Amino acid sequence: MRLRGRVSLKFLVTRLLWGIPVLFAVVTVAFFVMRYTPGGPFDREKPLPPAVEANLRRQYRLDRPLLPVYTAADEADRQKELDTFAAAHTVVPLGGLNVVVDPSGIAETQYFAYLGQLATGDFGVSMKFTQISVNDILWRTFPVSTLLGLTAFLLAFGMGITLGVVAAARRGTWIDGVTMVGATFGFSMPNFVLGIVLILVFALGLKWLPPALWEGPSYLILPALTLAVGPAAYIARLTRSGMLDIMDQDFIRTARGKGLSERAVLIKHALANALGPIITVAGPLMAMLVTGSFIVEHIFAIPGMGRYFITAVIDRDYPLVMGVTVVYAALVVVANIAVDILYAVADPRVKLED
Repeated sequence: MRLRGRVSLKFLVTRLLWGIPVLFAVVTVAFFVMRYTPGGPFDREKPLPPAVEANLRRQYRLDRPLLPVYTAADEADRQKELDTFAAAHTVVPLGGLNVVVDPSGIAETQYFAYLGQLATGDFGVSMKFTQISVNDILWRTFPVSTLLGLTAFLLAFGMGITLGVVAAARRGTWIDGVTMVGATFGFSMPNFVLGIVLILVFALGLKWLPPALWEGPSYLILPALTLAVGPAAYIARLTRSGMLDIMDQDFIRTARGKGLSERAVLIKHALANALGPIITVAGPLMAMLVTGSFIVEHIFAIPGMGRYFITAVIDRDYPLVMGVTVVYAALVVVANIAVDILYAVADPRVKLED
């Protein structure tokens, strides 16, 4: 394999291990942001009966302190929950704080209980879809979001690199100008606006494609195109800029002087040496397309993770929000490792051994 000898096992293991504290930081921040944001999962226009809410809070471990160090609650119901917790564990008053000192009590606080649950791969049960676990939701929706994101990724790179190469090859001509104006327009248009326009034109107007749902290959085209246009415009500008810098180099003039065709000069020499910045954005872009399709999935009624994530945020479904967040963070870590490997594939001078 061409990759052998340039990407060591030590490098891969090290990068994967560095991903653990990244995931830990993401989980911690997301956990406390969700908990400290005003409102709660059981807030309704018509309040739940106190007994029902108490049972739900107990079921989802919300009747415990967030951390082993906590202050007395102002609300009477919350204070009763904390008193019940303190009666079952060793809690020492320290100034205005209460400190849980026994290991079992620390493990049962909300934060550490969630970390322990997460360590086993269990994301818990959804607060909205109570008959199904978060693991089952992710298992069912992840392939849908992945297929949509990867299709959009391939479209974005295919269109972006092609337009960038054409613009660089026709530098200063009307083709270059039209391409860059189109790229600027595509990059500036929000995908939710573009999605609605595509539905109006190709689904409702021309009736070439279905407007929504997820019932076959043809249903993938409009949402994938909606996701791909913005990144494609960015890649086109990046490709053009990189190629223009490379095409002024001496080795390009040497290649032309040897009688190589213009196509060979553009593809084998200019584009090959301009791939560095493009590869740099490939990893984050792939993660963004796979994980950032929230609005697009909602517009096209696609049963992916993004659609569930929006519903979970609105309903303050803690387990589902956390589960989707962890999956997205893991994808970003893996995508960044993939970028490093792509560097070694694209450039024989690169060796990843540390």
